[in-house]
Amino acid sequence: MKIDEEQFSKILRYIKSGINSGATLVTCGDRIGNKGYYIQPTIFSDVQDEMKIAQDEIFGPVQSILKFRQIDLRILKVVTLEHPNDIDAAAESILVEILPSIVTSHESSFAL
Repeated sequence: MKIDEEQFSKILRYIKSGINSGATLVTCGDRIGNKGYYIQPTIFSDVQDEMKIAQDEIFGPVQSILKFRQIDLRILKVVTLEHPNDIDAAAESILVEILPSIVTSHESSFAL
């Protein structure tokens, strides 16, 4: 993905927002070199739902890790973020994309 100065600055603002809002910076978060618009892969943990880095889709090398106890609530939150005004698309996402992954992961853990 090629980015320009505007997108580069936007990604760095997201990284700063994550740090300022209390997420833990696990890896990097810096630019690479002083030429071009390269950013090191960045991972945040201890991310809360209300943080900007959890709510927005960041088009750059930034990943947020959120913990949850109830998988059904997390699925619902993800799907409603992806399809806020289209209940049919939300339902299709759950049935076609998400549930098969959950079943596969449970089958794998029991196969050991």
